Parts: sequence; structure tokens; C-alpha cells
Amino acid sequence: MQQGWNREIAKSLRDYGELLQRAGVQNFPAALEGVAVGFENAVTDEECARVAARGITYFEGEQGLIAMYREKEGRDYPDIVQDFYMLARLHHEVLKRHL
Repeated sequence: MQQGWNREIAKSLRDYGELLQRAGVQNFPAALEGVAVGFENAVTDEECARVAARGITYFEGEQGLIAMYREKEGRDYPDIVQDFYMLARLHHEVLKRHL
């Protein structure tokens, strides 16, 4: 079950990275690819939680995607929804370790 989830979240991260790349967003697609690879290589829930925590920083950090969108005028609705979706998935992975 864990490997199926890992592949699913890795695919979601890659898909989102491709969208960002098409939108002209620099740096984040490569960072998200690194997180996707981390999920594919993770075996335990603890490893997945560490990878997810690293992924969360790409959204919530001072230089993260959310900060970038805040600076941008006229943030689009799909951007907000996609950010929330990816954050929810990454947070879920971290929380699984503690439940």
C-alpha cells in the first residue's frame, strides 16, 4: 500500500512541477522532482514523513510558492486550489507518522 501511495504522490508532484514549468516558474519544478524521487525511494512511513516535510518547505518557506503567489498580482483560482491540494497531501504524509 505504501509504495502505491508513494508512486501516486510522486506523479502528482511531477504533474504539478510540469504545470509550474509551463507557467514559467523557475526552480520549483526541479525541487518538486527531487521530492518525487524521495517518495519513490522511501520505504518506511518515517522516511515518507521526512520527504513530505521537505516538500512542505517548498510551499510554505519564505521563498516558497505561496510567498511567490502573494507577491503576484491577480492570483488565479486554480493556483490556490493546486497549492492547497499538494499541501494537504504532504501534510497528510507527515501526520501518518504520528497516528
